[in-house]
Amino acid sequence: MVIHINGRFLSQPITGVQQYARRFSRYLIHQSKEIKIITPSNSTDATDWNVIKIGKFMGHAWEQWALPAYLKKQKHPLLINFCNTAPISYTPQVITIHDLAFRAHPRTFHPVFVAYYSWLIPKIAKKAALILTVSETIAEELCHSFKVSSSKIQIIYNTAEIVTNTSPREKLMLSVGTIQPRKNYRLMLDAFLRCSDDWNWIIVGGISSNFRSDKDLIRELKSHPRIYILSNISEEELSLLYSKASLLLSASMYEGCNLPVLEAIQHGCPALVSNIPVHRELYTGRADFFEINTPHAAAALAECINTHHSSNTQSPTPIQKFTMAVQGAELWRTLRKL
Repeated sequence: MVIHINGRFLSQPITGVQQYARRFSRYLIHQSKEIKIITPSNSTDATDWNVIKIGKFMGHAWEQWALPAYLKKQKHPLLINFCNTAPISYTPQVITIHDLAFRAHPRTFHPVFVAYYSWLIPKIAKKAALILTVSETIAEELCHSFKVSSSKIQIIYNTAEIVTNTSPREKLMLSVGTIQPRKNYRLMLDAFLRCSDDWNWIIVGGISSNFRSDKDLIRELKSHPRIYILSNISEEELSLLYSKASLLLSASMYEGCNLPVLEAIQHGCPALVSNIPVHRELYTGRADFFEINTPHAAAALAECINTHHSSNTQSPTPIQKFTMAVQGAELWRTLRKL
């Protein structure tokens, strides 16, 4: 089965969306030698991928012009897109829509980003042979927002491998995700400042030009002596943090999956997360929930954090369903039916 993968993700910074693309691309390549990744010429991380570099463009221009032009010369093989966007003029293709945050929280993004996604996503959703997404919550949003039939949508969940940890945990709170308004770092900071002063907080996440930023918040985070902001760390370094932390904290207002929560659970790290639909769908019984839209949310969250540690919370049970052995096989079965 000849399949080409849109490899633009190999030229992008790694966030949860790019991790999804990397993990499933690796799995597919191991299933068949006929599967190739087509990347822009500026891709750097391509040493152990079955990669073909093409084109002189980069970014959206490469995706909309160079990629479909190349594929048409290859007699229109099936194209898999794992990272929300896709060439609007190409068929046949499978697209992946991780969430509709640009519709749910448009004010948290740069206006140009919102305009482009609002134009592109409905069009590729209508033309795609199949839409992949990462939760029932987002599948329902797609059906409602774009009038897409549920029969056209396949849920392929995010994955994280199960890691057994026997090391003692430190009084360390961990948050993973881009520093942007939707992730609700202001609430987490206000709560952290109310916690006992023997907590440290590590934030793994950078600042993206796609999002609006709160310069005062970033300055406060960077200046606090017990808050550490890390970016561009390796998977091995992040795995070590999941194994050391006493708590993974996420106060996000909206998510498609929230991969760091899953990764923490698979490492046995207790997770304290906002009570939003996708968290309830995916992590009920594996994480503890708190409210983010109450008058005293920061004080209540601080109490949850302190209580969470003092109660010596047990490690969550890993989720076998959300491993690549299960989800990769499900994706491969789905693609072979097309």
